[in-house]
Amino acid sequence: QPATAITITATKVDESCPGAKDGSITANGAGGLSPYSYRFGSTGAYGSASTFSNLKAGNYRVYVSDANGCIGGSVGVSIIQTSPTCTPTTRLKGDQNEQLKTDVILNAKLFPNPSANLFTLKVLTEDKKLIQIRVIDINGRMINTASIQHNQQFTFGENLSPGTYLIEVRQGENLKTLKAIKVK
Repeated sequence: QPATAITITATKVDESCPGAKDGSITANGAGGLSPYSYRFGSTGAYGSASTFSNLKAGNYRVYVSDANGCIGGSVGVSIIQTSPTCTPTTRLKGDQNEQLKTDVILNAKLFPNPSANLFTLKVLTEDKKLIQIRVIDINGRMINTASIQHNQQFTFGENLSPGTYLIEVRQGENLKTLKAIKVK
């Protein structure tokens, strides 16, 4: 029997739009004896991963156990869609007074988010121009820069301290900004 009850809390990132499957859940165990193990859903094995990514809107349950194998309960999490439709990144063509015309130019997904370790940025575009990436902390300081080719992934975050970061993805005139949350 553990000295203190094992508890579990969770934070979530909702799915951005239908079919995006970019929601995530990060679980945190407390009490009992660390390190903690987590199980996603009611079946399967416990493991060390506390972040569960690529989730669509729905109801999920995460379970926790401590280093002694004592089960500490579970937490239910509802992932919702934050937008009823997906809106691609767009750019204005022509004069500002003309009617707005849009092109699908740049699509970027960041996962898992939040993360205690690494983030993967997946950039999808038909444009062949080089993609510039900047990681900026909450105080506006540039932490990291990189360049990748179209339809490549960029993995980063191992040296980031817990906190909130802005990820700027630029290709030519097109800019998409994402928010990354690094947890302990």
